[in-house]
Amino acid sequence: MIAKRPLAEQCFLIENLSWDDYEQFLKIFDDRRFPHTFADGVLEIMTLSQEHEWTKKIIARFIENLSIALQVRMTSSGSATLRRQLKERGLEPDESYYIANYAAVRNLKRINLNRHPPPDLVVEVDVANKSLARLEPYARLGVPEIWQCDAKGIRFLKRTSDSTYRAVKHSLSFPQVSSDDINGFLNRQDELDEFDLVNAFIVWARQIAAKKS
Repeated sequence: MIAKRPLAEQCFLIENLSWDDYEQFLKIFDDRRFPHTFADGVLEIMTLSQEHEWTKKIIARFIENLSIALQVRMTSSGSATLRRQLKERGLEPDESYYIANYAAVRNLKRINLNRHPPPDLVVEVDVANKSLARLEPYARLGVPEIWQCDAKGIRFLKRTSDSTYRAVKHSLSFPQVSSDDINGFLNRQDELDEFDLVNAFIVWARQIAAKKS
């Protein structure tokens, strides 16, 4: 059965799917973006708004510039689908990064969560109030940290069990950085255009790096 959410949210639910059905969907989309969540036989497919894409890209640019300024090596895995049949969970993150496990995957073109670790940091932007809870699948797949952003701002979440996360003040991957720091820049989006916003962030990140050294 397919159920469509209100047009403003642009979320579609397909129920009573097997794992094989889910994998057939993935094959259809191949390497193209397929924003979705799969859990317990329910597949939610989302369309992406300009607001969603701008927000996730700005956060990604913040993270990638932090990596350079703080000299933290990482491997970007973007929106590559995370899935494990054993957990019956699969989803496409907005952005994802290997940081603590950078060395384990840096030369890999294909990552299989049955053999390899999950990303250390995932970006999760929610401007559509998705039906399926996405934190639980991330936790089941073992993702240790999520930067979750919604209408209230950004939160740093730390995995505490196979089903839950808790909010923390500072990032696990970048301990010098707090959620308040990131929110401070996100709140300037009406004041600065994208170039000036990212440039201001880079200046700040270099100052943090100088204090560290």
